[in-house]
Amino acid sequence: MAFISNIKFSATKTAGVQHSWKVTVKYNANFTPYELSTGNFRFKDSFAVWEDDSWPNSDDRVTGEVGGSVFNPTASPTVRTLTYTLTNSERAIADEVFGEELYAVVKLTNIDLNVPYTKKSATLHIDL
Repeated sequence: MAFISNIKFSATKTAGVQHSWKVTVKYNANFTPYELSTGNFRFKDSFAVWEDDSWPNSDDRVTGEVGGSVFNPTASPTVRTLTYTLTNSERAIADEVFGEELYAVVKLTNIDLNVPYTKKSATLHIDL
C-alpha cells in the first residue's frame, strides 16, 4: 500500500499582495511494486492547512483539501510538490492572533480502490 513520507511544509509571502501567503507541501509518495507494475492505479493527492491551537482548544481547519492533482505513479518514491495561496477569509481564520502555528495534513488516495492515506506535517511558525 502507498504511503507518505518526508513532508516539508513551508509558507512565503506573495510578492505585491499584502498579507497573502503561498503555502507549499513537498513530500515523497511511496508505492509498492504492484502499484507501479500494473500501471492501472490512479492516485489523487491534496492537502489541508490547519492552525495548531494549544490544549484544551481544538485545532482550526484553515482550508479544505487544496493544491492537488490526479497522477499515475511510475517510480517510488515519487516527489510531489503541491501549492496553494491562502484566500483572505482563510487567512483570517489563521490570523486570530499575531503569529501562528500551522501544519498541513497531506492526503494521498488510491482512486481506483478508494483508499486514502493521510499524514501530518511538522508545525510551522509564521507571522501573518
